[in-house]
Amino acid sequence: DWSFVSRESKDGLSYRFRVLHSMGGSLVESYKGRVTKKTVNGAGKAEYSVPADVIVELPPKTLFPTRHLIELIAASKDGKRIFRRTVFDGTSTDNPYEVNAFLGLARMAAHSPRGVASQLFNRAGLNQVPISHVQMAFFPLSSKKAEPEFELSVEYRDDGIARVIKQDFGEFVLALNPRKIELLDSPKC
Repeated sequence: DWSFVSRESKDGLSYRFRVLHSMGGSLVESYKGRVTKKTVNGAGKAEYSVPADVIVELPPKTLFPTRHLIELIAASKDGKRIFRRTVFDGTSTDNPYEVNAFLGLARMAAHSPRGVASQLFNRAGLNQVPISHVQMAFFPLSSKKAEPEFELSVEYRDDGIARVIKQDFGEFVLALNPRKIELLDSPKC
């Protein structure tokens, strides 16, 4: 079992994360911490409370996951084919990663109204929108290896929802498909 929860400020200045990974009911790894930056494009510092006292310096222009996704989708809509950024997510102490992405052309999904993905999106009240295929390679900034630590293949809807995700770790591949979509009410701010 793997659980990841994060909260990213809209202004890009703070980020909190919590990761729990267990196998057979036993905890394998756990990460928890926060990042603060003085300016959006400035350097930052990730302070882990689990494991205790781990500090990771983040270079200028490091993005958090949601901002990375927003910029990735915008780049795809602008017709860019290569998109490279430094991203911190807190899922390991190997963070941050240089993420090299190859962006496919946006297209309308060719799926049957009876398909599982279509039914999920229809039940959630989500219309059919263009889909972009994205292939990403994740390189820890601390590593000098020519191969990525892992690769991610994703079909993103224009609204940022992933239809299909494949995470390739070399020794094994995780294929992830949505089982449930729950839309939350917008906050009353």
